[in-house]
Amino acid sequence: MAAVSTPDTLEYGAVGIPTSAIEIKLVDVPEAGYLHSNTPSQGEIWLRGPALCTGYYNNEDETEKAFTSDGWFKTGDVGEWQASGTLKIIDRIKNLVKTLNGEYIALEKVIPPSEWFCDILIRSLNRHIEHPRWLIMSVFLGLITE
Repeated sequence: MAAVSTPDTLEYGAVGIPTSAIEIKLVDVPEAGYLHSNTPSQGEIWLRGPALCTGYYNNEDETEKAFTSDGWFKTGDVGEWQASGTLKIIDRIKNLVKTLNGEYIALEKVIPPSEWFCDILIRSLNRHIEHPRWLIMSVFLGLITE
């Protein structure tokens, strides 16, 4: 856990303030316009600390992609520091999901962008079985549809 919300720091849309066991920094993603010099400060969320794993088990290639030589984990999430000191996740660098047959596809291909949807949730149901079912919910003009 990198950030936590307490009753004093509870803020809609924010994941909370950093915990004492994790360092958090935002790294520029210039191709997407996310810069630490923006107001508020934005960038890819990198984590480091004793509460964090040091790599992927038996997967050196992915470990080298995801971790820097000095121990920072590149989450792939884009964050924004709020004036209150809380962190808000605002985007993903890569919007890819892995299908059952191991293929990676963009979320935009699963659910095309639309001006009619303001939020989308994709959640695995029964994720511990061989072929999980997926629940896709969207907020459509204030109504929840399934």
